[in-house]
Amino acid sequence: MRIVVTGGSGFFGAHLLQALVAAGHTVTALTRAPRPLLIPGVRWITADLTNFQPLPLAGHTVCIHNALVWGAPERDLELLDLRASAHLFAEAARAGIDHILYTSSTAVHRPWSPVMTAADAIGGTDLYGATKAGGEALLSALCHTHGLCGTLLRPGPIVDAPVPGAPFRLNARIEALWTAAERDDTLEVAPGDGRQLIGAADLAQLYLAALNKPAGLQRWIAVAPRLILWADVAQQIITRVGRGRVCLTGPALHAPRFDVTATEQALGPVPDAGPALARALDELTRCRSSC
Repeated sequence: MRIVVTGGSGFFGAHLLQALVAAGHTVTALTRAPRPLLIPGVRWITADLTNFQPLPLAGHTVCIHNALVWGAPERDLELLDLRASAHLFAEAARAGIDHILYTSSTAVHRPWSPVMTAADAIGGTDLYGATKAGGEALLSALCHTHGLCGTLLRPGPIVDAPVPGAPFRLNARIEALWTAAERDDTLEVAPGDGRQLIGAADLAQLYLAALNKPAGLQRWIAVAPRLILWADVAQQIITRVGRGRVCLTGPALHAPRFDVTATEQALGPVPDAGPALARALDELTRCRSSC
């Protein structure tokens, strides 16, 4: 397929580009960065989604919108990301693209329920979740208006080692636990509390599978089935840092879960995120030790 990607120079975006090229697709990445990543097989084109000028999308059959246009906190309500997404989707329709994949987030499901599926009503109780919910609504409207195929993928926290040269991003909770361990503090976590994570390389494989499921508007939760407890994450961090201690505080929790049965039936099994988490923590160990 001839695929154009936004957000390819980011942490997950680089994994996505590598997977698309490895699968034999022709890949163009739009970037504002003057020095894009050196990923063999990717053609980079300089384009800014926020100047609302015509975009070089002609000749492509698929668009993957993975970028997030996020301003300073005081500018969040200017809806810059939603305006950029609306512009990109409209440009894609004009260019004859017939399948758009959008990177949403499980944040659209906040506040959490005990068990959630992609078919549940969404909302978003913070600006990030509301922004992603708005992006989903825009793509839904475009698909219904123009008869396009749309795919909404909702990842949870993404963990993994980075592609060489790409930025390294880690979940904020994991960063906070790591910092506490470095200070030799107590890492306080609630018993039973945890999240369903997903490895960046594993998430990229879901995108590849979704390319071949273009009928209508599809929504998929993109997390690994197993819940990883924060207590276990804290212990792995302490083992690597060599300091800190875990303390279970508060009442036992029943962490909310995402049912990914439908995702796995349509797109294939989602690997356990434990190995990707270990790779991410090993990378953080290397980064901190070299500073």
